[in-house]
Amino acid sequence: LVQQTYEKEAKERLTIENELKRLQTLNTQLHHDAKALTTALTGTQNKTQGNWGEMILESVLEHSGLQKGREYTVQAAAVRQEEDGARRLQPDVLVNLPEGKQIVIDSKVSLTAYVRYTQSTGAEAERELANHVASIRAHIKSLAAKDYTDLEGVKTLDFVFMFVPVEPAYLLALQHDPNLFQECFDKRIMLTGPSTLLATLRTVAHIWRNEQQNQNALAIAAEGGRLYDKFTGFVQTLEAVGKNIDQAQSQFQQAYKQLSQGRGNLVSRAEKLRALGVKTTKRLQRDLTETAQESALQDKGLPEGEED
Repeated sequence: LVQQTYEKEAKERLTIENELKRLQTLNTQLHHDAKALTTALTGTQNKTQGNWGEMILESVLEHSGLQKGREYTVQAAAVRQEEDGARRLQPDVLVNLPEGKQIVIDSKVSLTAYVRYTQSTGAEAERELANHVASIRAHIKSLAAKDYTDLEGVKTLDFVFMFVPVEPAYLLALQHDPNLFQECFDKRIMLTGPSTLLATLRTVAHIWRNEQQNQNALAIAAEGGRLYDKFTGFVQTLEAVGKNIDQAQSQFQQAYKQLSQGRGNLVSRAEKLRALGVKTTKRLQRDLTETAQESALQDKGLPEGEED
């Protein structure tokens, strides 16, 4: 088992280059899809953009290697008890981690200003870029106010992931305002784009694979212990059977001796009864009767009861 585990880990290390190439291909695909959809959504409402962001997020999740319904849940309802009653919140995605931990991912980021920025030039483009950063900052503030890390029944990490579904929009905001990332960090929010989120989720998928391997190793070890205990019990039972067989063999020899050996053995006496005219329908085996009679004659000089 240990050898198999080492071999599997070595094989995973050997395939890391292929995994990185696959990750790069997925990033490129997501980037092109997001760019095309950004163009298609020009002038649409924030609600439509929000739905689209969730769709891009689901695409990232599907390519991450995680299984829906097991490693992550979409639109999971959660409740927080407040002074004025229960408040219902619905994180876009809950990603499960080993030991009951979870990652909250939010994708409701407005990209209206970014879309206008892509279609503008000069001073207008600068204004729309500032509006884009301001829109992201406003969503950061709104997301921090929800405090997903303090939800009833949700065991989160210290950070919530804020997903910007268009990689250029994510990078542009960080380049324009270098303090944006630190502001997110201070509010326990991680700002991510498709590539960074995909890399993170692929890491989570790898953690789950290792966890499964560890669980299998523990299960095999437990089963091996039970098998050894069962085998030990079987050996003890088999030894007891052997002792009983030996005892039965000894008793059989003693009974057979009483049957056909010594003066007055049972076979010779039965033959005397037959010779005296007892009506019978069967006869004892000749070799048995002859042996018994010879033994009786040899021990004739001994008092009855002292023969071997």
